[in-house]
Amino acid sequence: MRRLYPQLRDEWRCDAVGFIVESDDTDDLSEDMLEVSLPNGILVCAGWFDDRYAISVTHDLRQLIPSVPARDADEAIRIVEEMVRQYRHALVSRTTSTF
Repeated sequence: MRRLYPQLRDEWRCDAVGFIVESDDTDDLSEDMLEVSLPNGILVCAGWFDDRYAISVTHDLRQLIPSVPARDADEAIRIVEEMVRQYRHALVSRTTSTF
C-alpha cells in the first residue's frame, strides 16, 4: 500500500486532510479519502468510489462540476492538484459560480 499526498504551495493557503491510497487490496481503498479546502470555500475531494478513483469539486454542498474519474492513484493526485490550481481563485456566490 502506498499513500499519496498532493503537492500544494504554502501561498495557496489550502488545507489538505487525508490521502489517496494505491493498493491492490480493495479493503485498503475503501478507507481512501482526500479533501482539500480552498480559501474561497471550495472543496476538492478525491477517493475510491464505485470501483474507481473519482474527484469532485463542491461549494456549500453543491457540486460545481461532474465527478472526474481517474485511471489510477497517480492520475487522481494530478487531477486534484490541477483542480486546486484552477479553482483557488474562483469567485463563488450562492446562486452562481464564476470561473
